[in-house]
Amino acid sequence: MNWTNFWVQNPQLGQVANFDSGFYNGVVSADYSAFNADGGPAGIWSNSLFDFRSGYFAAASRWGMQITANGYRDGNLLYQQQLLVNTDAAQLFSLNFAGIDSLEFVASGGEEYLGAGFHFTLDNADIAAPVPLPAAAWLLGSALAGLLGLQRRKA
Repeated sequence: MNWTNFWVQNPQLGQVANFDSGFYNGVVSADYSAFNADGGPAGIWSNSLFDFRSGYFAAASRWGMQITANGYRDGNLLYQQQLLVNTDAAQLFSLNFAGIDSLEFVASGGEEYLGAGFHFTLDNADIAAPVPLPAAAWLLGSALAGLLGLQRRKA
């Protein structure tokens, strides 16, 4: 997995002075979260397909900010979802973008609350490689064959 324009921050180490900010409130587990470094678009991409299932998002300094999540395969837009976020808490969004090779997040709108910029945080991203159908079918087929073999022995 390759991450573009994402940085990591730990507000507990004093990197964030205002505890009302989404930088601080966007951390869900442990001490760290990712954020879009310059407030611009940020993304995730891979040479192989992946699923982006969900993640916790928060606006760093704008109330009512919108994040547009775009999921692509081979440059073609497959998925698009709008996320409305605030600074007071991270919100879980289930995107369920399956079989993509790149993902882009673009922040816009909202009212300045703690400062300018379109920064957002992302924590606990649930990303997985999809199971290829032939492998899943092979596993199911071998399990069924095993059950049939056991059934014949009992008879």
